[in-house]
Amino acid sequence: MKRERDNGNLSVCHVYFGNVFALPIMRSELIRSREQNIRATVIAPRYPHEKSSGVLAFPSEGNFDHVSFHFISLLARKVTANQRADLKLIRYVEFVARTLACILKTRADVYVGHDMPAMLPVFLGCWLTGRKMIYHAHEIWSEAGTEVSPLLKFWKPVERIVTRRADLVVVPEGNRAEIIYREFGSRKIPVVVRNVPDWKPTTRRLDLRERIGISKEAVLVLYHGLLSPSRCLPELVDSLTWLPRNVHLVLLGSGEPAFVATLEEMGRKAGIGPRLNILPRVPYSDIQSYISSADVGIVLYRNRGRNNYFAAPNKFYEYTFSGVPVVVSDFPGLKSLVQEGEFGTWCDPESPEDIARAILNVKETGNRSALAGRAREMFSWEKEFQHLVDAYRSVVGRRDQSGK
Repeated sequence: MKRERDNGNLSVCHVYFGNVFALPIMRSELIRSREQNIRATVIAPRYPHEKSSGVLAFPSEGNFDHVSFHFISLLARKVTANQRADLKLIRYVEFVARTLACILKTRADVYVGHDMPAMLPVFLGCWLTGRKMIYHAHEIWSEAGTEVSPLLKFWKPVERIVTRRADLVVVPEGNRAEIIYREFGSRKIPVVVRNVPDWKPTTRRLDLRERIGISKEAVLVLYHGLLSPSRCLPELVDSLTWLPRNVHLVLLGSGEPAFVATLEEMGRKAGIGPRLNILPRVPYSDIQSYISSADVGIVLYRNRGRNNYFAAPNKFYEYTFSGVPVVVSDFPGLKSLVQEGEFGTWCDPESPEDIARAILNVKETGNRSALAGRAREMFSWEKEFQHLVDAYRSVVGRRDQSGK
């Protein structure tokens, strides 16, 4: 152990109450961790589909022999597959107990809880052992909404206690950093690590136009991600009625079947069914290829609290890295990203007419290769990851091999 400290090695234990294969920023971090002499451990629930190519082909994207995966098989999952809140609570209690036991058996320099459900066992384990802990707050959890966090009355005080005791907090957006520091009382201003994907050039060609059967002259508008009312998808579908007939919309992702059926019914009733295409989610490794065939990328959020108002989506970077201009919600963080590099425009996300106006304004925005070049120059996961590693080392008081 002493030799590891001398040569700058660092061990980080990540804990997540969810499918780690569906958290792109963790995947990107694990892939890059070898470059920084980081030995990573991941503690997370075991999902039946965790190795499915339809989710994220985690092990196939790199050599992960520097990562130890500890998947916890939750017994309660086998008997409580129903998603009722009380049954979710049973599974969560088991997760906390078994994860805490796993944390106490591991030895790492720093423990990172990804979102508040994972942070609770991290907090308990580090409090019992005196170890260093970091809260990676992908959301302001106590404001995430009942569909994500059904026990809000429980999470509000817990989030404040944990935030104040954590050695460091990491957030994806600057306004959220101010909220965590001013209102939640973190020890220091949180480190901002943006959700920039680890972009690499691809020669693979997956053409959405060919898949849905439209001509090259048609305008293709793409939304990819969670199919949810909070993403203003009813308004986006309705915007087709305000757009020329050569504009087609693709919604690429997964959502509640009843909601997806509602969107399809909206299209039929409005007479725009042939121009609306709802496709199932694809492996993350295919996203970049599909995005490249779009003319406009959509990044809309409904103003349902500060997580949405100060949204920090990775899809903004995925679109712009491929040279696709974006239409975003008229919210501070998203507007500043667009303005900084002239990557598109913004609109009232709850006005179909204004969404249509924005789409028409950006569908022929400049030179795509120039747009992509600006985006890749301004944003990179390499820079964000270095910022994150520096934060890890500052918490444990460890310099890297170059003496930084």
